[in-house]
Amino acid sequence: MPTIHPVAAGDAPRITAVLARAFAADPVMGWFFPESAFPDERARAEHLAAFFGTLLEFQYGPHGACQTAKPDEGHDGSEGGEVPARVVAAALWTPPGAPELSEETEQAMGLRMVELATERLDRLVSAYRLLREHVPDTPHWYLGVLGSDPAAQGGGYGAALLRSRLAVCDADGVPAYLEASKQANIGYYERFGFTVRGGAAGVELPDGGPVVWPMWREPR
Repeated sequence: MPTIHPVAAGDAPRITAVLARAFAADPVMGWFFPESAFPDERARAEHLAAFFGTLLEFQYGPHGACQTAKPDEGHDGSEGGEVPARVVAAALWTPPGAPELSEETEQAMGLRMVELATERLDRLVSAYRLLREHVPDTPHWYLGVLGSDPAAQGGGYGAALLRSRLAVCDADGVPAYLEASKQANIGYYERFGFTVRGGAAGVELPDGGPVVWPMWREPR
């Protein structure tokens, strides 16, 4: 059974590697970081990991609301005995009422994104601004990223992460919000009580980008 943990010191490299693998074929990541722009698969994976590392460090991690899913405190089979189980999924959340990024933090994050996005920085910025227009004003938990290692998909890790945070939403009477980057994921999130906002057609990202679907969940 999956176990859920707050992000711990030293988790970042494992989280970012997992998310890079989870989003390797994601339409939005493919639009930001197309395979054609990288010399090989490993270089693109490292780039994706650096992107998620930037989000974790500056945008999500400081709020202390991110979580990882691991096998149930497994062993590595070595003579040393029990070791921390590997990270196989992660959820990056922003809590309701989270303060805006400071000017200093925004600048540091912006410089990192300039290095990562290079000629595609305009896409990243325009997509961020467009999606911000669809974020409800009602205080809510925001699920920015949810991903599982492809080798572990189907093991219930993503579901365990969702249930963990949504239980808090329900206990506190707070809604939740996310953007689904694949139409195939809409049904998955609907099983947890999310519904599509703004029409089934979704929101088309600029410059010929893919469609994303804003989704909202009222507390139960």
